[in-house]
Amino acid sequence: MVVAAWQVLYTGLGYGVLGAAPGYLNPLRERLQFAGALAKNGPILLVAQWTGPPSETFPTLSPGGAALRWVGAMLILIVIGAMLAPLLRRDPVARFWALGQTLAVVPICAAVPHDRYLFFVGLGAMGLLAQFACSLLDREYWRTRIRMVFGNVWISRRRSNPWIFPPSTLSATTTSSIVNPWETFCECDRPASSN
Repeated sequence: MVVAAWQVLYTGLGYGVLGAAPGYLNPLRERLQFAGALAKNGPILLVAQWTGPPSETFPTLSPGGAALRWVGAMLILIVIGAMLAPLLRRDPVARFWALGQTLAVVPICAAVPHDRYLFFVGLGAMGLLAQFACSLLDREYWRTRIRMVFGNVWISRRRSNPWIFPPSTLSATTTSSIVNPWETFCECDRPASSN
């Protein structure tokens, strides 16, 4: 209600952006242009967040180059979506991050694409990427290799300087937390134990 009252007052007094397209759009007054900008710039901004080609170069491309880049962005998003689909089906936290990232793209499509607008999109992408990495590292294949790497590092450090890990650190609980830090880091995908 407060936002609606603010919007009525804001537009009634003549503030806002109107007719400044293609640079800036008013999503409430220029709905069709905004829908077109959302369809055109949304995939470009998401791909800029996930894979890195800067979105600010998109408006400078020729029409053919822009169309080619848009098709490429859609293909990349399809591949990323296919990779994340199993995680999104089973994990509500991953769905939260994906929805937050997708909704954060909507308002920034009212302006010319630029990477500086991707902060909130990056928060969702960061959480989703962390969930994805955690689900990969939680598999037994990776857990075994991580244990071997951290175990070898721990043993080599123990041999080189006994003061770094005094004999009291050889208890089973301390050793397991040093050898396998993913046990505590990747608890997001594992149900709590009944110990």
